[in-house]
Amino acid sequence: MLYYILAIVNVMLFIVSNIRYGKHNLMAIKKGTLTIEKFALYAMIALYIFIFTFESVNSNGDMQGYRDAYLSFEYSNSLLSSISDKKDPFYYILNYVFYKMGFGFYWWHTFIGIFFSFSLFNLLKRYSSNVYVSFIVSLSLGSFGFMLSALRQILAISVIMFAFRYIEEKKLVKFVALTLFASLFHSTAIVFLLAYPLYRIKLKVKTLIVMVVGMVVMIPLARPVIVFLLPRIGAHEMYYEYLNSDTTLSIAGTIISAFILLFCVVFLLQNKKASKYQGLCNLAVVSLFFRLMSNVFFAEMFRLSLYFSIFDMIMIAEACSCGDKKDKTLIKIKTLVASLALVAYYFFSPNVNITNYCFLF
Repeated sequence: MLYYILAIVNVMLFIVSNIRYGKHNLMAIKKGTLTIEKFALYAMIALYIFIFTFESVNSNGDMQGYRDAYLSFEYSNSLLSSISDKKDPFYYILNYVFYKMGFGFYWWHTFIGIFFSFSLFNLLKRYSSNVYVSFIVSLSLGSFGFMLSALRQILAISVIMFAFRYIEEKKLVKFVALTLFASLFHSTAIVFLLAYPLYRIKLKVKTLIVMVVGMVVMIPLARPVIVFLLPRIGAHEMYYEYLNSDTTLSIAGTIISAFILLFCVVFLLQNKKASKYQGLCNLAVVSLFFRLMSNVFFAEMFRLSLYFSIFDMIMIAEACSCGDKKDKTLIKIKTLVASLALVAYYFFSPNVNITNYCFLF
């Protein structure tokens, strides 16, 4: 059911995105003024909260596991005994607090959905050049679908979306503090510390070539380095199941990511003055690297790519909208091609969490 609902929403977003072009700086709009862009932003965030709120625990195995962990507090003698064997215990400490306050698991799940939706609202309101394209990206490339199952990483990524502001404003201490806070929910979030220096690197063809070549060279070295480091930081047992997994992801997602990066680099490079977020291309390179790792070594490496690929919602919208306002033909062509490709990807490669979604009612 959800798949068809979001299919209709995606088509509607596609139509509107090809009617409304150019930059829509929502932060600059006078308070109290309701525009089509603002309405779309509010409506989509409300839809996302509704979907989170009424998700059944039977939608996926991860949800069932989180529910069981939440209910296990009923039989535990103490908080310490409840979290002693858990990954990222801070998440379960918050679980424990919610449980002792008398809230059921669905209230906890709803809280996470609202927090994620609010952080997404804050990000797109401030930085998206075309909110319609941004939401098409979130639906079609799987970021929203992933959020329907991975509760700990949802919280981490939500905090990371707030941290992006401090990269833009060059406030290192606040950025580091928020990133470290995100890592309390999911330790993999610590990798986002790389974003601060990488975002500052000026977008140039030579720089990108060096980054891509370096990425290719690092791939065969990555696994032995990870295997060497994890036991020395006491995290080997935590990620043992990942390191010993032979499962890898399909190369299709990586190819799509590569085409997205190429599309954005081409148009953002050509509009240096018009494009504020060129540094996102550098983050997309890192995302692509971890995607490749998930194809070569073990599937769970794609989790690292999510901290960087979540900002594709801004990067793709900016690549579509940038250009000379006097000549909107190219902007229209870019928006049409990108939005059409993304919507087509939604239909040809549906996200499993969306297709298997079950409503409570």
